[in-house]
Amino acid sequence: MKPIDLWITAIAVLLGLAILLLPTETVILFLSDDAYYYMKVAMNNVAGLGLTFDGINPTNGWHPLWMLLVHPIYLLQLDPTVSLRVMLLFQLGLYLLSFKVITVLCQRYYPTAGVLAALATLLFFAPITVLGLNGLESPLLVMVELVLIYVLFQFGETPDKTKLRLLLGLLFGLLFLSRLDSAFMILTLSAAILIFERRRQLDIVKIISNWWLPATISICVVAPYLIWNVVNHDHITPISGVLKNTFPYPHFRIGFLPRVPHFVIAIFCTAIWFAYRLYTTRHQNLLATRYGLLLAMSLGCLVHLAWSVIFMAWGTFQWHFVAQIPLIVIAVADLVSVAPQLKRLTAAFAVLLALGMNFGSLGLRLGHHQERLSAANWMNLAVKDGSRIGLRDAGVFGYFSDHQVVNLDGLINSYEFYDSINRGEIAEFLANSQVRYLADAYTPCDYKTHNINIVAHSSLDPRLVVGEIRIMSKSNEIASFKTEKLFESMRLGETCFVIWQGVGTTYPLQSAASRLAK
Repeated sequence: MKPIDLWITAIAVLLGLAILLLPTETVILFLSDDAYYYMKVAMNNVAGLGLTFDGINPTNGWHPLWMLLVHPIYLLQLDPTVSLRVMLLFQLGLYLLSFKVITVLCQRYYPTAGVLAALATLLFFAPITVLGLNGLESPLLVMVELVLIYVLFQFGETPDKTKLRLLLGLLFGLLFLSRLDSAFMILTLSAAILIFERRRQLDIVKIISNWWLPATISICVVAPYLIWNVVNHDHITPISGVLKNTFPYPHFRIGFLPRVPHFVIAIFCTAIWFAYRLYTTRHQNLLATRYGLLLAMSLGCLVHLAWSVIFMAWGTFQWHFVAQIPLIVIAVADLVSVAPQLKRLTAAFAVLLALGMNFGSLGLRLGHHQERLSAANWMNLAVKDGSRIGLRDAGVFGYFSDHQVVNLDGLINSYEFYDSINRGEIAEFLANSQVRYLADAYTPCDYKTHNINIVAHSSLDPRLVVGEIRIMSKSNEIASFKTEKLFESMRLGETCFVIWQGVGTTYPLQSAASRLAK
């Protein structure tokens, strides 16, 4: 066994033992709050409640392939905490498979580069405690995309192989289902393949003959999900995308960019590098094809980034840009292969950055969502009547709660919830859902009154904010749990997870009162 394989095996064993043996309060450090949206929906569906987070309202606020893969874990009918650990072990397996694909790619196409710098780059951009084992679709997307890149390299070498084209059709469909906004990458990559086929002097009839079956495979993979959405929700897209999206009206939001500066800088550098390599190898058909395809994928990532700036009004996070990571990894491997004298320096630098990012992100996640777990455990013991609770960012609390928890930011709720906001009927929606308690994870510990925002964009004009604010009073508080997470304390000050009895008073937001463009 090679030294790199020994290191990978050692890391896998240590992480596996940590997932199995660490207390729940520590294991949840790994997970995003949104990860529980997948797990709770799968749990409820297996229990016969349907695809719903709260057991009441049907939802489609998730990416389909990861939701499908999570379901078998809950078919085992294990304790929720055990199921959570099994899911993390499954993600660890996907992560290790990505390591293996990178190793094979480097050994075959970049033998002078080694594999250490590429693996360290992956660990930098997908640190274990943020993106590597986050409970979301991130490791799945990285793995599918790396396999796609490997097959694209083979396709560039032997473009007339029917099996490779069919496999590309399948991978295009799986990539889209892994994360729906990879559609940008699929479109730019499809355009690049068309250009490549034209450069081979194939006429349109021949191109159609070559690609109609792969395209049909892609459509057959994706169509059931889209049809299901239309039949069950009267929309083709998930509720989470509709809530955040202002298309076709530009919004120009750049506030999230400081959260992901390494992604922004790296994808621009990656695109520039592949463009340079395409230019310098333009007379070498094999290499030009390879770099053209990689450049097209990078441009797809840039289009997605631009879309996020122009049309996404809120809720943009690191894991939204995970599709960039495989391309950045390949760019680093390619760079080192061109300048092998930089191999050791680049590898050492990448390892140090990866270690820094992993330990730094671990420090920022200390106390991560533990107050929500404590609140759920308290509620399970203190309130036995099965009352329903309304909560934004409801993942952790909803997963560990014995009560039905209605999501109030709408991301894992129904289109009926969205329509109720637009009609100004949130009070009726809460009453129909029999919500008796409200909670919020971002309450100043010294509050006297606290606003819980329940808002969305107008279905008629996405530039307009509609909805209402529930004003909660200290006198209605039944429990409070101090937030220990370092990052939230730095960003928001001292905050508490507070549970109130009742649903507060209403302060409605008028449709024309607040424009996102401002």
